Amino acid sequence: MTLGFNPMVRLLGLLPMGQALYALGQYKEAKELFQQIRKTGREFGREDISHGTLYWLGMIAFSKKDFTRATQQYQESLAWAVEVADLELIVQNHNALGRLGLKTGRGIEAREHFRAALRTSIPLGRPPLILDCMAGIAELYAGEGDLEQAALLAARAAEDVAIQAEVKQRCERLLARIKADLSSNDLDAVLQRSLQPDLGTMATRLSVDLEE
Repeated sequence: MTLGFNPMVRLLGLLPMGQALYALGQYKEAKELFQQIRKTGREFGREDISHGTLYWLGMIAFSKKDFTRATQQYQESLAWAVEVADLELIVQNHNALGRLGLKTGRGIEAREHFRAALRTSIPLGRPPLILDCMAGIAELYAGEGDLEQAALLAARAAEDVAIQAEVKQRCERLLARIKADLSSNDLDAVLQRSLQPDLGTMATRLSVDLEE
């Protein structure tokens, strides 16, 4: 896969292509494309594009269970995002590092990252980012044994029209696992509660709860 003539014209258009390849599970092709975009961004002095691809390279490494590489790429992407105040990328990397913490048994570290992600996402007011935070925190609570709170967050996120497909699938998988451990009455009560608060109110409450 090559960038072809006048690569800078095509860079921004190729980013969604790489994301689509990642979503389809075509990690080898996605990785090659992101690496080429990163290389070309550097050559043309576009550090925003170059560093932006690091997050996606980290996602690919995470999907392939290369957690060491994923950690390095997320952290480098996060450091750059903080330096230039790219709040959306800050949220994405904190969320990713939170999930990585859960996968590698570092629950306290995961909680810190999820809290930072949620706190940063609320002022942005972008539902897909907030819902991604909620999905990660639901997984955190499930790991801590708070199944009702985990189910509440996962259900509220899964039913929102703004949720991304991959995040929705994670929430639905979590709910399926929780269903085996909660009684039908308890689960029904949780699902009814998930219909009540609006997203902003729920995120604000959750941010406070995570501080405790």
